[in-house]
Amino acid sequence: MPYPIIDALTGSNIMVNGQLTAVTTAEAEPFFKPTDERMFYEVIRVVEQVPLFLETHLDRLERSLAGTVPLP
Repeated sequence: MPYPIIDALTGSNIMVNGQLTAVTTAEAEPFFKPTDERMFYEVIRVVEQVPLFLETHLDRLERSLAGTVPLP
């Protein structure tokens, strides 16, 4: 099953457990090998190390996940 959003990254970093991580690291590798047919993601624009509209994005992600997986 293709995952085009992951296969076509525009940047070279992702957030892993709150840390900016290069996509080439072992910590990032699991995100490129989904283990489930369900996949949820949210894209957040970052300008000068400041995530734009972070709360809005997190609220939307929470609504998308509602009832599908337990949230922390």
